[in-house]
Amino acid sequence: MRKITFFLIAGLLPIFCFTQTHSWARANPGGGGAFSTIGAGATGIILAGSDLSGAYRSSDGGASWDIIGASKGLTNTHVSGLGFDPTDGNILFIGTEEGIFRSVDGGNSISQSNMNAGYITDIKICASNHQIGYATYHPTYDSNQGKIYKTTDNGISWNPISNNTLPAGLRILKIVSNPSDENILYCLSGEGRFACGPADIFQSTDGGVNWTNISPDNDEVLDIALDKVDPTKLYATTMHASCNAPFYWTDLVGKFYVSTNSGATWQEKANRTGVIWPKSGASGTIRLIDPREPWPWHTDAGTWKSTDFGASWTHTGDVNNWDVGFQNFGTIGDNLFRNYSSSFNGICKTLGEDLSQDRIFWTNSQWTYSSADEGTTFDALHTTPSGQNWTSTGIDNVTMTDLSISPANSSIIFLGYHDIGLWKSTDGGASWHTCNEAAYSGDWAGYGGNTFTVLADPTRSNVVWASMQGSWGETSTLLRSTSTGDVGSWVATNGLGAPTVIIGLSVDQNSSASSRTLFVTADGDVYKSTDDGQNWSLVFNDANNGCRFTAIDPTNSNIIYAGGESGLFKSTDGGSTWTPSGNGEMHGIGPFAPSDWSGVSKIRITNQGHIYVAAFGAGKGLYRSTDDGSTWQKLKIDDYLRSVALVPNHPDLIYTASSSAFTAGGYTPDSKGIEYSTDAGQTWISANDGMAYPFAVCLESTSDATPIIWVGSPGSGFQNAMIPTQILPVDILSPFSARVKNGQVQLQWKTSEEIQNAGFTISRSKDISHWESILSITPKQNKAYTVIDTNPLTGISYYQLSQKDLDGNSHILGTVSVHFRPAEQPTIFPNPTDGILQVSMNQKLGHNIQCSIFNQTGQQLLTQKGAQIDLSHLPKGLYMLSIQTENQLWHQQIVKY
Repeated sequence: MRKITFFLIAGLLPIFCFTQTHSWARANPGGGGAFSTIGAGATGIILAGSDLSGAYRSSDGGASWDIIGASKGLTNTHVSGLGFDPTDGNILFIGTEEGIFRSVDGGNSISQSNMNAGYITDIKICASNHQIGYATYHPTYDSNQGKIYKTTDNGISWNPISNNTLPAGLRILKIVSNPSDENILYCLSGEGRFACGPADIFQSTDGGVNWTNISPDNDEVLDIALDKVDPTKLYATTMHASCNAPFYWTDLVGKFYVSTNSGATWQEKANRTGVIWPKSGASGTIRLIDPREPWPWHTDAGTWKSTDFGASWTHTGDVNNWDVGFQNFGTIGDNLFRNYSSSFNGICKTLGEDLSQDRIFWTNSQWTYSSADEGTTFDALHTTPSGQNWTSTGIDNVTMTDLSISPANSSIIFLGYHDIGLWKSTDGGASWHTCNEAAYSGDWAGYGGNTFTVLADPTRSNVVWASMQGSWGETSTLLRSTSTGDVGSWVATNGLGAPTVIIGLSVDQNSSASSRTLFVTADGDVYKSTDDGQNWSLVFNDANNGCRFTAIDPTNSNIIYAGGESGLFKSTDGGSTWTPSGNGEMHGIGPFAPSDWSGVSKIRITNQGHIYVAAFGAGKGLYRSTDDGSTWQKLKIDDYLRSVALVPNHPDLIYTASSSAFTAGGYTPDSKGIEYSTDAGQTWISANDGMAYPFAVCLESTSDATPIIWVGSPGSGFQNAMIPTQILPVDILSPFSARVKNGQVQLQWKTSEEIQNAGFTISRSKDISHWESILSITPKQNKAYTVIDTNPLTGISYYQLSQKDLDGNSHILGTVSVHFRPAEQPTIFPNPTDGILQVSMNQKLGHNIQCSIFNQTGQQLLTQKGAQIDLSHLPKGLYMLSIQTENQLWHQQIVKY
């Protein structure tokens, strides 16, 4: 036991010991990505397949959702087909682009069947014999060479059946089995997301060995279904469509057919088409919904019902009464256009049945809905209202590029997404409100868009900058809001031209709060603003247009870094001139795109001047410089490193984000997700506890006393966790520090209350890996410690302060670094000064001294030849002294009192 307390001048600052547990909570508005198919099993467990984040699962009717992903055994992110045991609701099947996975415990754990390859679009377990089931197989995701596989052991193993009678060139979308006879089954082919072929119905009466085309006419078949009471009665709908047509269908004309002899002959019943939803327990009762273009101006839009086998129809569901979630603004027709459309994986896959009740689900490119009143109304499953804001139910499937937490008010958070654009929370992430401006979001018209960069002001909680655009490749606009991002408050900035990619905003926290200095990249070049981001000027025209991210030194406004596929560059004069700073490994391949891009992906700078650079690409990783970018140490190798975050007030605590997925799925065990280090990158610990997949692309931490780390994870969306802490009662007056003074290294720290403290140890290292103890310090009554290393190491070295309790337990309290140049730096005195400043130079350092004084915004106040500088006319405050000779350049902070 021991208690040691350090005091901070501006308040108490805890130092933490960290465990491995992160309790991640997802925080999004809901929806936003492509969903493939949906349905519910015998006990009402709902599954929704996504193209990026595996399968979403709900056990409470869709009120809340979790994810079946790699953490549960589903190692493929792209779910293309689903299946349910007709009576055992715990047995679930998930078809992917790498075969079939099976669960026997309702999705809590998943294992792969013997089918570990192939693109699966549908799975059907037979009601008459649960050991028998069928699956549609394609060799690749974009193949139209469909085959049928069969299981005889309830999906544990699968084998191809003799289906040579199925023609080549089929994209098989759906399987229907006769509930009374497992040997009678039907399959429907047509157009899916990645492939297209003839849209026909095929029948087998011998368990899938032989097949016959039983399509009702020469038109393309839209859907098939069996009557729920009499399975000899088969329903079909047709349409006019072509694989060569821009939207597949060529018009909305179609027909409804009935067969009373299992498809041997057909009767045309109506000029009506759509996805077929027969009613359980009511022979001849059918609900019909056409999901292709269900807009109010189409008279056939909505739900139609027949109780006489399709002879007559009643319009029972008006689309104007359907829920549109958080897009409940603008015109009703436009709302519906943005929310209700057909599934990418085939029109017939848009609607999915609930085997536990008379309920239907709707899923498509972005959203999920359900109807429990026979399609009269539909309600959103992906989002729920929270006052004037919205909260995700847990079904998201989104991709993102950036987030920003207001340093002035950590309850204000901005999230930048693809497709759903920019969102804000003013309650710490509990609920969300759109920030999308219609005039700057292209065809999304304010209902979505793409935001690549967003940045909240350091001290003004109402000021935020962000980019907005329509689809990728369209013109991007950098905007500024002084009303916390409210719709209608965004004003376009000037000077960036018409770029397609604006990314990498950074703000000089030392610049005037009324007129910030900012940097940003536009189409690979670096721009600067000195008037609060209203006007911009080009400061670095990169020859390869390969700069994407920027960072400003928090202690020296003249030092700026920019990087991307061109590597890393540095400016020491506020952006006027730039020189290469990184190493060759940081270079990558451009241009910036969803795939095939590599290079510098994030730059962070600590208050101690340590620079961290994340670089994405094979063999790249995390780099650090402690000598102003002159040399670099590689802290970790990570082919998929996307970002790095520093926790304010904890310089040794670092988080990294790694993801093999970005705008498309793809899980690989080399994707590390979230890792953190408490020792400045010496060791790393995984923080993916409970996350569906180890995906992370952007990171940010609050500066609260108990900080929260936020992460953007492709697929599952943004999520946050309180940084797990076992708080040590240590409050810092001056953190453990080191500085070079009079040819020695001075080490300082100060404590308050000390209980059972056995003393301190100073260790030193040249490479931050091998340490030697050089000083032992006994506790002092005044608790103010200053010790001297009289024989410091030349160059960069590291010092570590540790403390030992009387019971023998030791604790590391801090690690710092210095760059010692013996007798090779100017002496500046007195500092602090009340007027005259003297610079003393070693002759080896050069002659012809020129000294310049800059204020905190980087403005040059005076420059002169000679080593004596008169500051008596300047007001009290902090200044930067620049000393230049013909050989070298030095910078030193000066205090005028």
